[in-house]
Amino acid sequence: MYDTKLSVGQERLKSDKRQLGGMILLLASCALVFPMANLATRVGPDGTTDNEGIPLSSLIASVFVITLGMIGLLTGYLQAVHDFGNLALTGFLLLFNQLAWMVSNKKS
Repeated sequence: MYDTKLSVGQERLKSDKRQLGGMILLLASCALVFPMANLATRVGPDGTTDNEGIPLSSLIASVFVITLGMIGLLTGYLQAVHDFGNLALTGFLLLFNQLAWMVSNKKS
């Protein structure tokens, strides 16, 4: 027989990584929806955008959050489904997607 303590611990770590991947997948999808709606309202019907003040900063922030959400969706999918990913990248995206989701849902 062989010692299974090491493989049990490794399987537990893989399971925790899959749970983090699923969490980043859900948070990234939540962080992606509201900035897309904001981006759609910031771009006019003829393709014009605001060029100063808070509307411009909101437009730029929406683009950054959408990019972060798309990277989070890809990373979460790869981590949750294929067990392929980087723990530091997953943790970074988890933190910033949750922060972006909270900021985008903030009541003004």
